[in-house]
Amino acid sequence: MFQIPLCNRKHILKSIAENKRIDGRQRDEFREVDIDFGLEYGSCVVRLGNTKVISSVVWEIVEPRPTKPCEGLLQISVDLSPMSSPYYDVGKMNDKFVEILRIIEKSIRDSKCIDLESLCLIAREKVWSLKVEIIVLNDEGNLIECCSIAAIVSLSHCVRADVTVSEDKVTVHSFEEKHPLPLRIFHYPFCTTYALFNSSNVVIADPLELEELCCEGFLTVSANNFREITTLHISGKSRVSKEKILQCCNATIQRAKLLTQYIQNCLKEDANQRNSSSKALSIGEGGSIAWDVDVEEVEEPHESEKEDNCVKIIDRNNESEIVLDSSSDEEVMELNPTEFAAV
Repeated sequence: MFQIPLCNRKHILKSIAENKRIDGRQRDEFREVDIDFGLEYGSCVVRLGNTKVISSVVWEIVEPRPTKPCEGLLQISVDLSPMSSPYYDVGKMNDKFVEILRIIEKSIRDSKCIDLESLCLIAREKVWSLKVEIIVLNDEGNLIECCSIAAIVSLSHCVRADVTVSEDKVTVHSFEEKHPLPLRIFHYPFCTTYALFNSSNVVIADPLELEELCCEGFLTVSANNFREITTLHISGKSRVSKEKILQCCNATIQRAKLLTQYIQNCLKEDANQRNSSSKALSIGEGGSIAWDVDVEEVEEPHESEKEDNCVKIIDRNNESEIVLDSSSDEEVMELNPTEFAAV
């Protein structure tokens, strides 16, 4: 790992201590997100400031897992481009990217935001397998959030071929024969990273790459617009005050609401452009069609369900939830990162 010069480190730490940042943002201010769609459904380019990644979805019919014979498969891969950052050794499996991959998998796959049972064709024999391929083009910090946004956008934008099952025979129809089908998504979980400074007393949102090299640890929170915390991961220092955790969780929830609405608007705009242009765009093999993406609106939680001082941490695998309440007298809570993220 490339070491940042000492003079640059002192300048960054001094700026953060004075409630300033090297790019002019406030501590709790996020960078703007920009989304561009490719010609094929499921492909997109996501920019978070100068951080840039591309994502695509590949479909395939395979055999299901023996433990889950009626569910489709979801795989996520993250690849580092040689030009993305000078701070990594190209060709080696970096610990940071292993951490990014596992956090995104836990945020998307383990939160059960996708209806995998709808991807089953023949139980115990054939299911759809989709693989989200993410390639990092430029790393300017907060790569976890940028990759999680790209994965959600690709899954929301992708479509699959319709099939007909007759006895034990599966017929895959071309897109000219039958309209392609979208992937059913229940909610949009987004990851947000916070950098910890000064023994976790100072927390900044959406850190730059240079700020990540100077910080003492990270707090990554994944949440959706229903105020559900799907992933909570702490690296570096594990002692973080409960107030700081609640503050970051609430900020991530507000961020998830804005991103959900923004992605839905982008999907609608892309669908309107494809239909108005009347161009037949290639979608894999077997044909082409200009298809209208059906974007399902996500309802906002009722006012009675909103809680200002507590945040729910949802464990969908164990069907349980943990509520963090800021009204407790306990000031500091020691967390075990392995309890929240598989890293």
